Amino acid sequence: MNAKFRMPKLQLNFIKNPMVKELLMTFIGTTLSIVLTFGTAHYVDQKEKKALGRQTAMMVIHDMDNTVELLKEYSKDEKKGLELARYVIDRYDTMDSISQDTIWGVVRYFIENSSEVSLYKFDESSEKVFLSSQDSWKNIDNAIFMDAVQNFYTTRHDFFDNINKSPYWRKPFDGETRYRYLVEHFGQRENLPETLKQYLENKEVMYYLDNASFRQDTFSDMAETIQSFSDLCKFTMGITDEELEEYVKNRERTGRNIKDSELIGKWILQNTESTYSSYEFLEDHTYKQTFIDHHSYQMYVGRIDITYHFTGTWELLEDSLGMKMDSVQNIEVDHSHIKIKSGKEKEVEDYIKDIKENLKQYQVKMRKKEKVQNKYGATINPSGNKIELALGVEDESGSKRQGVSYLQKSH
Repeated sequence: MNAKFRMPKLQLNFIKNPMVKELLMTFIGTTLSIVLTFGTAHYVDQKEKKALGRQTAMMVIHDMDNTVELLKEYSKDEKKGLELARYVIDRYDTMDSISQDTIWGVVRYFIENSSEVSLYKFDESSEKVFLSSQDSWKNIDNAIFMDAVQNFYTTRHDFFDNINKSPYWRKPFDGETRYRYLVEHFGQRENLPETLKQYLENKEVMYYLDNASFRQDTFSDMAETIQSFSDLCKFTMGITDEELEEYVKNRERTGRNIKDSELIGKWILQNTESTYSSYEFLEDHTYKQTFIDHHSYQMYVGRIDITYHFTGTWELLEDSLGMKMDSVQNIEVDHSHIKIKSGKEKEVEDYIKDIKENLKQYQVKMRKKEKVQNKYGATINPSGNKIELALGVEDESGSKRQGVSYLQKSH
């Protein structure tokens, strides 16, 4: 005979107990609260990390794009230097008739500024930020992106290390050559055409010129290589050109947009012992620019003041300032405040004559030049007494200007 036992329903009776039921609900509520709190915190933390990773990615991509622009500028410089050199070589016998600016441009093309500094440099600040801390890159969960960044940094360093050591990029003359020439001709009027003729007879110069096209093409090819890294990183991270452009604007922005009423008035760009420059913006959207070059020379005491008067029109477009210069400028030469050293009267007379002739040629050239509106990124500080002009924007002619300038309100 099989005996059957009926087990008591202790669990049900236990749950029906009011005190136990309250404790159970409290436990469940607390558990859910903890889960929700930590779950939400984890979600928010992951979202913030993803946003930070995206910002870091755009910083690196912006560095790539800046490197591309730098390489393109180096390529343009090579093209310009070669064209100037060929221009003066074709006019070797009549070099005295070529403008001083053109000749000096060719001379600079052959001479290093310094023997102690690398000839070709790039900005490493973003790279150092990226590599200095794991927090700056561990938020990017993308192996393809990280490989591309590593290849970019390695390729860039190898390239610049190589060209700064390569004989194909070596300037014919170092900075010491220029210094020795100035010392030897101290107190004398420098004869640039004659100097350039001496340089052109040098084998190192001809070797440098023969490799100009190679340097130009190499810079262009490397620009394309770096551009491919940038395109890959944008694609794999889903970053659009518009998003990157907004990132750059926010990164470089240090003030707020300027109102027309705030811009009107006189602003000082530079005021030193050698240079004075100012802008005056008028209510009718025209402007006047005054630039004074205080010109010193070893053959006289005092300074010759060369004053340039420019006019044009202006307009504010959100966060940019558009300026279009008129084709006609007035230039004044004041040499009434100099004291000529004994025996140097004729040289100073010829020197002033050359200055006036070069300025005359400059005016003729500028009058033939088509008006172009340059657009600068422009913001004003909270006090309204200083304007920042971002000169790293491209104008309508396609030329690129680098750096930042500041206008100080004149009282």
